Amino acid sequence: MAIRVIVYAFVALFGSSSWLSTNSIWMELPLLTDRLPEGWSLPSYLAAVVQVLLHFHLPLLIIFGEWLIIIGHF
Repeated sequence: MAIRVIVYAFVALFGSSSWLSTNSIWMELPLLTDRLPEGWSLPSYLAAVVQVLLHFHLPLLIIFGEWLIIIGHF
């Protein structure tokens, strides 16, 4: 099965948009810390959330890959 170039383009676009939103929140942190009740602990919360989400997809990929092998699609 051949993968089209448009699929790669859409995956790259999706990945770029998700990192754009993450980076925009980091850029707004100096303005947000003055107004939000979390204050300067907010960057710690954001860093923890980003790290958890970055490592959460690996078990899902392994489980989904094994499921595809079991049903015979891979």
